[in-house]
Amino acid sequence: MVRLPGGESIGIEVEWFSRATREKKRSASVLAHGLGQAVLALTHRNLAILVIGCSASRGEEARELRRNLIRACRGSRMRAVVIQ
Repeated sequence: MVRLPGGESIGIEVEWFSRATREKKRSASVLAHGLGQAVLALTHRNLAILVIGCSASRGEEARELRRNLIRACRGSRMRAVVIQ
């Protein structure tokens, strides 16, 4: 959580898709958990940022995830950052 000088706060949720989660086919549950935590953060924060690391994903998968998350967050108080 980051508190801004004006009193507003930003919640930050970080999830990482590692090779272990990919091998166990847990990527969907990791993503669902991260989204849920970011939405819950909005109950107490002015903005929520979901940071997702995709080092175990193929480039096209990460780009597709980024496009879909940005579209889903449009117009809301939640932002998504996908890094590879």
